[in-house]
Amino acid sequence: MGMGIALSFRSKVYYHSLQTAIGMIEDLVECLEIEEAFTWVDFERDVAFRSKAFVLVEGGLDRRVYLTILDDADRCIIITHPKMGRKEIEDAFPLDEVYGLRTLGIIDRDFDYAFPEHTYADGLLVTPTHDVETLVLSTPAFENLLDDYVDPSDRAAFESTCGVPIITAIRRTARPIGLLRLYNAQRFDLELRGMNFKPEGTGRIPYEDYVGTRDFALSLDGLIDWLFYNTDHPFFKKETDTEALKAAILAGVAELDAHYPVDWLVCQGHDLVGLIALGLKDHFGSRPDDLEDIIKKLGSQMANSAVLKPEYLHRCPLCDRIREWEDAHPPFRVLRDAARASSTPPPSVEESG
Repeated sequence: MGMGIALSFRSKVYYHSLQTAIGMIEDLVECLEIEEAFTWVDFERDVAFRSKAFVLVEGGLDRRVYLTILDDADRCIIITHPKMGRKEIEDAFPLDEVYGLRTLGIIDRDFDYAFPEHTYADGLLVTPTHDVETLVLSTPAFENLLDDYVDPSDRAAFESTCGVPIITAIRRTARPIGLLRLYNAQRFDLELRGMNFKPEGTGRIPYEDYVGTRDFALSLDGLIDWLFYNTDHPFFKKETDTEALKAAILAGVAELDAHYPVDWLVCQGHDLVGLIALGLKDHFGSRPDDLEDIIKKLGSQMANSAVLKPEYLHRCPLCDRIREWEDAHPPFRVLRDAARASSTPPPSVEESG
């Protein structure tokens, strides 16, 4: 259904009607106004639609990933939108008693693990990892993705040079970027001036400028210099002793590194995908595509059924939390039968590294 509201109706008539009924969803910054969607469904004469639950997710990739375990054919309607991010979903909860019983929201954990005072309203669940990308990549789907894209001989050459497997090399490079982002998040939390990680144009860190050509290691010094340059504020310019500021940042990152050992919490999914793309272009591959195009292709491939097998998420703590939500909100169900029936005890995020 393109970039519109991603709903699982098979009928264009139903889809168009629901779009009309929740026209106010465009103004998500102030309020989701999803009550209009609930009202429309409640008035529907089709009992099947009246009995469905609603699941709000952050974006298109989230929707495709969660379709692996959610039954959007018979049990739930998945709602997402280009303007609907974590903040908008959090702001919509808690819902009133009628809609709260049938509505589930799934959001990225982001850096909440470092802010224990952060709480979630009833009906909101968070990923056990940093975000939906790390949720996927923390499973064997990471290996499957590499199998699809990396030639075995290129992989062997890269791993021989780096001395570690590709996945380890990527995590090792993404980790200091994640720690730097966490340091920045803590500055914002203290209402201090933060650094800008999103330049105009690509909107991403130029990984290709700060990752070593042989060892795939990150130049954290160089990246911080770029962040100073990219942040349009005197605090990070000539008016400040930038060397002393950089030393303070590096010390803060080192302290966070010792305190938060779990890569899947620290690393941000966008960084991992960007580094995989860089590797495919210049390090363990020689794809001629533009880096942005490779990033987009990887994003679309991550939720492919050959990469992300349903059983990977059946063993995920998030699936357990959804089962608990179902048990507490009868008669509504959202999980597919296989996901509901799975009882394999999942390893904790801490155990899985």
